[in-house]
Amino acid sequence: MNNISVMDLRINFKEIEEKIYKIVCETACDMVKDLLELLDEKIMEERDKDVYRLKNKRSRTIETLMGEITYTRRYYEYVDEEGKKQRGYLLDELLDLTPVGSLSANLVEQAVDNAIKLSY
Repeated sequence: MNNISVMDLRINFKEIEEKIYKIVCETACDMVKDLLELLDEKIMEERDKDVYRLKNKRSRTIETLMGEITYTRRYYEYVDEEGKKQRGYLLDELLDLTPVGSLSANLVEQAVDNAIKLSY
């Protein structure tokens, strides 16, 4: 029963490549999610608590080159130089995280590149 031949396996290189690519992308998305949430945690701990008042946490999903990343980040309230109450995400400001809708800047650039370079 333990004498399975390699020749009996029904797998091809394309399937191997697809499976490994999927695993690598999923792992990368998990790593980015963990990093973003860790950075958000550090920002919360190190922020000027007299200026930035923690309101709550909200989740966000971004489509990236690697796949979809859903993570949570903290929402803050503060008063700007003009004395107006503002709200925002310090993580987004730190990382200049301004996706186009729910698409990452890299994904948008790749799509535009492909549209320009590839012929139909």
